[in-house]
Amino acid sequence: MTAKTKQVKQDWKKLEPGDEVIVIDDHAHETPGIVDAKTFSSDVIWVVDHKGGGRRAFDHREGIKILRT
Repeated sequence: MTAKTKQVKQDWKKLEPGDEVIVIDDHAHETPGIVDAKTFSSDVIWVVDHKGGGRRAFDHREGIKILRT
């Protein structure tokens, strides 16, 4: 990411642990998973990948979309 690239912050305040979600990366790849945890501010969220990729943390500034299914 260059300094000129605009970062789009995601709003994950409505997502809760246990929610089934789809994680959409910057290449439009979709991965199903479940919200495991999140910070109080909802700026960081942990998702367990249903495809066997394990548990990953995402920052709201990464451009990753996380949508409840």
